Amino acid sequence: MPKVLAVTATPAVAISAANPAIALAAAAMDIAALHAAVAAFDHPLRQATAPLLVSGDGAALVLTDLPDDDPKVSGLAQRMLAAIGLDAGNSRLAHLLPYAPPAGRPPRAAEFAAYAPFVARAITLAAPHVILALGANAAALAGQSGGIASLRGQWLTVAGVPMLASFHPRQLLKQPELKRLAWADLQAFAARLAP
Repeated sequence: MPKVLAVTATPAVAISAANPAIALAAAAMDIAALHAAVAAFDHPLRQATAPLLVSGDGAALVLTDLPDDDPKVSGLAQRMLAAIGLDAGNSRLAHLLPYAPPAGRPPRAAEFAAYAPFVARAITLAAPHVILALGANAAALAGQSGGIASLRGQWLTVAGVPMLASFHPRQLLKQPELKRLAWADLQAFAARLAP
């Protein structure tokens, strides 16, 4: 039986009370309004394209760090989810950041903190039964320290919702030997999601 950890709903990064995203996120009463609020949020990462924070529908929420333009990464993610019967029609996809940082640089802690109120509101509005966190940044939302190697396979809790952490497809492409562990995580997630 997987170990269940009771953790806080606060992300590992601090959220400043002065963050204007708090008021914008709180005012959003549905996902469409939340996307409009994210688009209106004045931040250096903001781009002309529509933000991608939450998409799809269903009781499962798959959480990653940011939208990925690499077809190998997105293709592997789709295959992973399809292997346990999930797609855009029966699950939601959410990102900690709605835009990828420029020039492919890694996201910064301050950027995650700036958008954290939108992510918290997205989880509230989506009301998932379970969350699959892909990668260390997504797993850190549970407030636990440690890398993805120590958090993967564990049931955590975010805002009262069970969350299972696993490897991000980016990491699996670099370290294919981890796919066996990721498959075990996906099977555990599917079993928890099953009625």
